[in-house]
Formats: sequence, C-alpha cells, structure tokens
Amino acid sequence: MTGIYGEHIREPFAWTESETAKGQTTWEKQTVSGANRANANVQTETGQENSMLSTYRMLISWRNELPALRDGDLKNVETLNPAILSFLRRSAQQSVLVLHNLSGQPQEVPLDTEDLRFRENN
Repeated sequence: MTGIYGEHIREPFAWTESETAKGQTTWEKQTVSGANRANANVQTETGQENSMLSTYRMLISWRNELPALRDGDLKNVETLNPAILSFLRRSAQQSVLVLHNLSGQPQEVPLDTEDLRFRENN
C-alpha cells in the first residue's frame, strides 16, 4: 500500500482522531490532520447515517446480500444520459440495474426498458 514509484497514492487508515492511538499504522505520515482528521476516521463516522463509512458499509452489505452484485456478470447499459454510469449485474437468481450519478446534481433516468440500450460487447 505504499503506492507506485514513490507516489503518495494511499496513506494509513485513520481509526481514531488521534494520530498516536494504539493500533494506528505508522509506516507513513498521514496527510489528514486537524479538523479533517477529526471528521475522517472510523471512530467518528461509526453510527453517522450519512458518513462515507456508513455508505461503504451499506454498499458492502448489498453486495453480500444480492447474488447478482456478488457473482453476476456485467453488462453495460446506456441510459442516453452522460451523467449516469449504468450497468446490469445478472446471476442465475436475479438481475440488478446499477445507476451511478456522476454529476453531483439530481438526474432523471427513464426506466422503461425500451429506453435502455444493453450492449453485448462486455
């Protein structure tokens, strides 16, 4: 996890607000400090419904619960909206349509299957 060619790609994970807490990784100096560190650590974000940690935990639980997200094949889906990244995950048990809004603004996507273009090339 030291990065490629000396680049600072990853840094030690912040478990608590303290940089010197027991169990905190010390192999590389962390760039997150002060107020940023106070808000960006496991101890602080645990139990916060809208935290990044809670979002990742929710996504991981979906992957664990839904066979298509865990084991399904991947098929691109074109929504005709460039702000939306979309794909279909299919397993023997189910299909799940995944839509990611990359714009930072609310988007509308018609879900009529005639408006969705499934590409077979992947």
